[in-house]
Amino acid sequence: VVVTPEKELFKGEANSITLRGLKGEMQILPNHAPILAALAAGPVIIEGPSGVKELEISSGFVEAHDNKVTLLARGKPEGQENRLR
Repeated sequence: VVVTPEKELFKGEANSITLRGLKGEMQILPNHAPILAALAAGPVIIEGPSGVKELEISSGFVEAHDNKVTLLARGKPEGQENRLR
């Protein structure tokens, strides 16, 4: 689940989530070790059964455990569009 204060941006299955932490890029795959991390501005790329979705966030937090990922984020920077690839 990816949520901002304004709305839910994504809910569904994912094979891979790539995002930018404060210390660099990370990728969350199935059976990932539990993690709680702060996020920096940048893209969030979600690859799933229905294709690839790319979101832009300005900051946030990610938590992953038991094959569930929750991303609480501030929305994309002004002027940028979220898109499906």
